[in-house]
Amino acid sequence: MSLRVDPAAQLRGELRLPGDKSISHRAILFAALAHGETLVAGAGDGHDVRSTAGIVRALGATCDRLPTEADDAPGTARWRIVSAGRHGLSARRDGALDCGNSGTSARLGAGLVAGVAGTHLLDGDGSLRRRPMTRVLEPLRAMGIEASGADGERGETAPMRIVGGTPHGTEWRPATPSAQVKSCVLIAGLAARGTTTYIETVATRDHSERMLAARGAKISRERRPDGAWATSIAGDADGSRSLTAIPHVRVPGDPSSAAFWLVAASLHPDADLTIRGVSLNPTRRHVIDLLRRMGASIDETMARGEQSLLFLNRRGYAPVLACSDCGWKSECPHCSAYRVFHKSDRTLIHGVLMLVADAGFLATALTRPNSRSAEGLQIYTPKKNQHLTIAYASISVASLGYLLMLFR
Repeated sequence: MSLRVDPAAQLRGELRLPGDKSISHRAILFAALAHGETLVAGAGDGHDVRSTAGIVRALGATCDRLPTEADDAPGTARWRIVSAGRHGLSARRDGALDCGNSGTSARLGAGLVAGVAGTHLLDGDGSLRRRPMTRVLEPLRAMGIEASGADGERGETAPMRIVGGTPHGTEWRPATPSAQVKSCVLIAGLAARGTTTYIETVATRDHSERMLAARGAKISRERRPDGAWATSIAGDADGSRSLTAIPHVRVPGDPSSAAFWLVAASLHPDADLTIRGVSLNPTRRHVIDLLRRMGASIDETMARGEQSLLFLNRRGYAPVLACSDCGWKSECPHCSAYRVFHKSDRTLIHGVLMLVADAGFLATALTRPNSRSAEGLQIYTPKKNQHLTIAYASISVASLGYLLMLFR
């Protein structure tokens, strides 16, 4: 495959990103668990979030999709959810809940229906049926809920059969930390008698804890002597402390999507970029902090309740950032995700830096100013175990960075 990429003269402007999908799912689910009406704006508009909306609607809450407005980011959706709270939800007559291709809908939905009386069948497409669900079924069974899945190559999978009722509080420590499993356990814990505690050795994203607490859930978090994090939620089996709806919720932009733009701006010698409304949750901002450690100039602002990132780089040359952890040594976890080799001698091109961003790898390439010796590169991606040979007549450092990001 041969491809010529011409350099961009500048990278300037202002943009808004699609809504964070993780927060979009939770905004809709928690609106259904709360008493009152919620307008969710800026939600991600993918099929996964629509599956979550369908589950909420199937359980009896009003969940209407509304037209977007002028201040909404492209690719987002508005939802109006009206619910009487968890005790106002009920199982469908056939129990069917279609999760589509959304693992988040299935795993968080399992926690939701554990506290809704009746028999529920959470299913989806062929891809969803191949994904492991034992990780959420086991803690639900430990809480006294009848929960089972189909036999699969990797343990239990969808379709899942869950008989909702009143769980009992428990302490759960998963083998592998997972924000989705944590959310499932905490959501089920809302309907439990007693306190439910989830223990994780590595802190995962905490959207659920923050959003549930904002609606009135009693949540606490502490660091244990062994270094593990313990998150506890007080159950509300009798419904005396139902969650309170937040009338207006605006979903912030996805920081994973922002990472591509931030790295591109780090590469480009003439960048002036503003990313508005992006989520700056401390558990999701690692790529921002890592870029700063390498010398990138990124400012954060808060205006009208909206968080924004400002990036300015007008130094007139391709910036050379340094890895403060290793100085380009191969054993650094930040620099070893990908390697770029010259196809003739397979030596590491000088100045290549690789970043680990979010759940995947984000690759960027940095070379010395005015370098144009990138002809005939072969990109080797260990994660995908494949090579991609690219031929160029000439290429600038910025174009090489953009190309690498295309093949993330």
